[in-house]
Amino acid sequence: MTDVHSLLKQYWGYDTFRPQQEEIIKSVMDGKDTVALLPTGGGKSLCYQLPALALEGKTIVISPLIALMHDQISALKEKGITAIALHSGLRLRELETAYDNFIYGPAKLLYVSPERLKSDFFTARIQNANLSMIAVDEAHCISQWGHDFRPAYMEIGELRERFKGVPVMALTATATKSVVDDIVESLEMKKVNIFQKSFSRDNISFVVIKTDNKRNELLSIMKRMKGTGIIYVRNRKMTKEISDHLNKYNFQTEYYHAGLGTNSRTKIQEDWKSGKTRVIVSTNAFGMGIDKSDVRFVIHTDVPPSIEEYYQEAGRAGRDGEQAFAITIISNQDVSKAVNQFQENYPSINFIKNVYHKICVYLKIAIGSGLEESFDFDLIEFCETAKLPILGSLNAIDAIVTDGWITMSDGFYRPSQMYVSTSKRDFSDLVSKEDEKSRILRFLLRRYEGLFIEFVKIDEQVVAKNLKLTKAKVVSYLKHLHKEQIIKYEPRKTIPLITFLQSRPQIDSFTINVKLYNQLKERSSKRLSAVIDYLSQDWCRQRFILEYFGENKIDNCGTCDICRGSNITEIDKMTQELLDDHLLQSLATSPRIKLYDYLRYWPHNKRKRILTYLQESMHEIGVKLDQNYLVKEK
Repeated sequence: MTDVHSLLKQYWGYDTFRPQQEEIIKSVMDGKDTVALLPTGGGKSLCYQLPALALEGKTIVISPLIALMHDQISALKEKGITAIALHSGLRLRELETAYDNFIYGPAKLLYVSPERLKSDFFTARIQNANLSMIAVDEAHCISQWGHDFRPAYMEIGELRERFKGVPVMALTATATKSVVDDIVESLEMKKVNIFQKSFSRDNISFVVIKTDNKRNELLSIMKRMKGTGIIYVRNRKMTKEISDHLNKYNFQTEYYHAGLGTNSRTKIQEDWKSGKTRVIVSTNAFGMGIDKSDVRFVIHTDVPPSIEEYYQEAGRAGRDGEQAFAITIISNQDVSKAVNQFQENYPSINFIKNVYHKICVYLKIAIGSGLEESFDFDLIEFCETAKLPILGSLNAIDAIVTDGWITMSDGFYRPSQMYVSTSKRDFSDLVSKEDEKSRILRFLLRRYEGLFIEFVKIDEQVVAKNLKLTKAKVVSYLKHLHKEQIIKYEPRKTIPLITFLQSRPQIDSFTINVKLYNQLKERSSKRLSAVIDYLSQDWCRQRFILEYFGENKIDNCGTCDICRGSNITEIDKMTQELLDDHLLQSLATSPRIKLYDYLRYWPHNKRKRILTYLQESMHEIGVKLDQNYLVKEK
């Protein structure tokens, strides 16, 4: 067993550990089951990577995100550490080589998704490994109380059964007490050591801004903020729109989402990490596993789905310990939109049953048949045939998959996609022609929105059916257009398959685990309610978050917008005089100023009191409010 301090210096270049890292490492190296709760940026990965090197055997790392696996393996490779990831894109020969390198070769760590644990091939090969540790990353996913419950994580119990005596380390950045208890029970941990560092981030100021003009508010913030940042938005289309808007005002931004090509995403990440790009505008696809210490601000422009996810993303700011900001900008309509989105994510039981039976009818599966049979399945064509909404059907299918009635292949979740890479002018010339290639392009423009902005999921079968062409011909034309650099086209890598794990029952006999489904829905509802409470409260925001995670004996942070006075309605005499002078000077330059544009010039935590003062006292200096505009009285 190698000394951990020498390994820390040799591979990571550090002389000392961060708080609790050494204790966590010692616990698992002593053979103890260990739970590590460290906030984002707390150095979780080192807690299992270093003992994996120090112990004589090998380590399996169970991780839910392929992108995170690749990021960590790349970082380990730069340090001279050999690690391997098993992902769905590997062929059988590549899998055999990966297993051999792990079991018999130099690789010390094997990263696998929880779904891989179900594979008979994995089970057969991994039993030959000399394991010294099993690490479970993002361990909250194993808990039904967690914000991202993944049923496949339950397979870890069987892995433990095959490797009795091998210690397990479970790691997560955000977990309530009920989640921790569930992790311990689900992983059958005995004499477990639990390490929990306070979730407090004293150097981050938490701010909530309510506005009807988010883009103007973003501009105002960007003018005041220094350093690099991340802006999280709700969808892919919005990433480009916000990035383009900010770049018009000479802010160095790039947009990022999972639909961009691998090379593009890698370049955008590297430009941001090196400081060439100041701000990334992204969906929640960005940030996981990226270690950049000097992020000065993280901005959310919508209601986050949970405190756990919000705090994890906000925690990407200020990892260097310097002052940073976590800002949420919301409009009056955002909360109702979030509630409606939540309802769509959990369709009714009757709707789920209807989707299942319509799938069986669509695939011509008789009652009592279908067991272990696989069928090509096109979601869009199915929804058109069955006259069902696509998003609702997708959510229903997820529920049916979770309940164990069917499985869906990767091709179902990764359909073909394309975007137009040539200029709109050149593209217009192409679609004006009357050949089949132009007909395809015209149909794509009518059928799919946002093709000039981002990768958009398409269905070649739908295109072929509407244009009375064969699917092979449509694919051939799209590949030709890709080669000519008119479009970027990524065909579906595998045929989408649906496999029935149970025979089709009588109509009245089909059901899902309603109790579990309703529990998941209720817990998700409570998490959303907690976020809404956080956004609307009038007391310390960081204290609210810490109490949510079970830390009750804490003081107000003193740095969030509430602690700094955003809910105070009175201003002192000196500030009143400064405000009077500033308002009169502003009106001398512009005779009409929109009230909320004027308020944006002032720090957020002072706006409420300034608004109250203006409403009560502006007439005393000859100013009035005319249809939400400040004007000089005649």
